[in-house]
Amino acid sequence: MILPPVKDTLLASGRKNIYLAGMRNKPGFFIERYIFPPGYKGMPHVHNSDLYITIISGVAHIVQEKKFDTTAPSVAYGPGSFVVIKADQPHFEWFTQECTMQVSGIGPNETYYIPEEQTKK
Repeated sequence: MILPPVKDTLLASGRKNIYLAGMRNKPGFFIERYIFPPGYKGMPHVHNSDLYITIISGVAHIVQEKKFDTTAPSVAYGPGSFVVIKADQPHFEWFTQECTMQVSGIGPNETYYIPEEQTKK
């Protein structure tokens, strides 16, 4: 097994990033796995290329809109769910329980957060 030459990271938010193949910020295919703690909220953002998401365990609430609102109708994606986030599609996510998610795509793949004044309900 050959893993990318980078250490896994644990962010202050409690989210853990595991790098399985390639690197998101470099050209080419990448696979990353994230473990989100309960209560984690990913504020509205876009990516410059498509992302392919598989939920491994737990539940992820992913909404393809630019205004963060946990009361808006959403889908709770459980284990085995597959979601495609197209390039430039505003979206956000939140988690009510621990969730392990695998994300793949073609890099470089950047994240651009939507300014807060555009995301308020």
